[in-house]
Amino acid sequence: MKPVIDMKGINKIYDTGAIQLHALKDADLIVEQGEFLAIMGPSGSGKSTLMNLISCMDRPTSGKYLLNGEDVSKYTLDQLAEVRNKRIGMVFQSFNLLSRTSALENVQLPLLYDGTSDFKRRHDVAMETLEEVGLKDWWHHFPNQLSGGQQQRVAIARAIVNNPTLILADEPTGNLDSKTSIEIMELLQELNGDKDKTIIIVTHETDIARYAKRIINLVDGRIIKEEKVKNRLDAKEELKNGRIKKRKAAS
Repeated sequence: MKPVIDMKGINKIYDTGAIQLHALKDADLIVEQGEFLAIMGPSGSGKSTLMNLISCMDRPTSGKYLLNGEDVSKYTLDQLAEVRNKRIGMVFQSFNLLSRTSALENVQLPLLYDGTSDFKRRHDVAMETLEEVGLKDWWHHFPNQLSGGQQQRVAIARAIVNNPTLILADEPTGNLDSKTSIEIMELLQELNGDKDKTIIIVTHETDIARYAKRIINLVDGRIIKEEKVKNRLDAKEELKNGRIKKRKAAS
């Protein structure tokens, strides 16, 4: 089976005219189907740049990126948009929900972009997805009527409503308290284990990274370390046993 992500010699240079910023330097990354990967590193290390490239929001300056065995550099803009809508689900720290639309309508958005014109199908699929993330009874609420954890669940539902194989989450617990963060990690672990979704998260918190199966560390645009997670945390067990503690940021 081909890797979901196969990056070789990836460089990303931002040219501002006055200076050149080498945000990623000769990055190699392989992510297999069903992995749960955490990307860590200090501010300015290249984490967001790498996620932008993985999500096809940006293109590398040099190097090769194969997504499910296909060369991303050969995609047209329309093909890139289709990939982002159907094959990759995105979750953000700030949730990025539309404030004047209900939870149900927010989750329906990717189906609208997908051209799904059947109103009943959009409604039913979105409701099923909200039930999957534990928010079936909150479908009519607006974002300002939901807690931070509930908003992030809506955002995750929106990310998975088109059944993507790859979920990317950029600091998904950054705005949440410790207990709610573990609840979100429980949901991501369930999606990874029960639904066989490939998941990549960016985090600066050591404890959050330990819910993943593998961690890579970035410094100054280079991947300097890669390791399997030892003593991996099980969010369901932590919540069941009440083991809630303050999270630790990476030093």
